[in-house]
Amino acid sequence: MEKVKLDSFLDFSYLSELMLSPGGRYAGFVRSQCDIEKNGYKSFIFVYDTAEKKCIQLTDGGKERSFIWLNDRELLFPSGTSGKFLELSTEYSIVTPDGGEARPAFSVPLLSEGIKHIGYDLFVIQAKTTLYPPEDLPETGASWAVVDELPFVENGAGYVSGMRHRLFLYHSSTGELSPITGERFLLRGNFAVSPDGSMIAYMGMDMDYREEEKLGVFVYDINKGETKQLLPPWQIQAAPCGLYRRQGAVHRSRRKTLRLVPERLVLQTGPKDRQ
Repeated sequence: MEKVKLDSFLDFSYLSELMLSPGGRYAGFVRSQCDIEKNGYKSFIFVYDTAEKKCIQLTDGGKERSFIWLNDRELLFPSGTSGKFLELSTEYSIVTPDGGEARPAFSVPLLSEGIKHIGYDLFVIQAKTTLYPPEDLPETGASWAVVDELPFVENGAGYVSGMRHRLFLYHSSTGELSPITGERFLLRGNFAVSPDGSMIAYMGMDMDYREEEKLGVFVYDINKGETKQLLPPWQIQAAPCGLYRRQGAVHRSRRKTLRLVPERLVLQTGPKDRQ
C-alpha cells in the first residue's frame, strides 16, 4: 500500500449533495476536487444510472456545487451570477441525465443561496440581502465597511453587519418574486417544504442591532400567504430544519427534537414524547 504524502489530498475526490430522482432510477451527486492553482475546489454534477450501472458527468464548468430534481428527467442548478451585489442575478440552467449541453432555465434578481421546487413554475428561494445602500458596501467599491450590528464579522464570511438571509417565492413563468420573510429577518439553518407543497417551515429571528441565540420556529402557508409562529424564541442552535414527515417538519438540536404539524407540537426530550 502506497504511503500518503502531503500532496496526496490534492488527488482526492469528495462526494456531496446525493439525491435520488423522483422515480429512483438516477442518483445525482456533486464531485469536488482540489484546484491548487485557484486555491479552491472544482465541482461537477454527476448522475449514476441504476438501470445501466454507469456514472455520467453532466456539467463541466467546475462551479456546480448544488442542484435539485425537477422531475425524473431534469436537474436544475445555479450556473452563474452577474452584476454588482445589490443588482446581482443568479442564473439557473437545466440538464438531463442523457448528457448534452445545459439549457438556460431562468434568472432570479437575487444572490441565491438555495432553491427548492414546490410545483409547476413555483419555487422557494433562500437569498442573501443587505440593509445598507450601495455607497456603504465594499462589494460595490466603498473603501470602508459599516459595522453597527453584532456580530459584525463571521469566520469565513467576512463582514456580516447588515446582511440578512431571507426567503422568497418565485414564479419562473412570470418572473414574479414575493418575499416570505421581512427585510430585517435573519434566517438560520435550512428550510423545509411539506410533501403537498402547501407549507414552508423555517427558523430565525427579526434582528435589530444584536443577534440573539434564541430562534423562533415559523410556518408559511403558501395558499393563504400567511405566516404562523409555532414556537416563540427558544435557545435552539441553528441546525437545519429537517425534512417534513407526513405533514410536519422535524428540527433537531443537540438538546431537543421538534416535530411540527399544523395542529400540534411534539417536543421529544427523551425516550417519550411530551406534547
